[in-house]
Amino acid sequence: MELITGATGYVGGALLERLLSEGRDVRALARDPSRLPPGAKGARGDLLTGEGLEAAMR
Repeated sequence: MELITGATGYVGGALLERLLSEGRDVRALARDPSRLPPGAKGARGDLLTGEGLEAAMR
């Protein structure tokens, strides 16, 4: 499983879409997981504060 941080941003979003299109198992860390595309396993968090990071990595 890959963990993408900033998954609703420009780079993270593009990477997330690419990995999902390849059929990869992806977990996405985002401040607002409701903005994630279908198929992504979302985790609420913020890399700058570390909030949610540990839980997303489980």
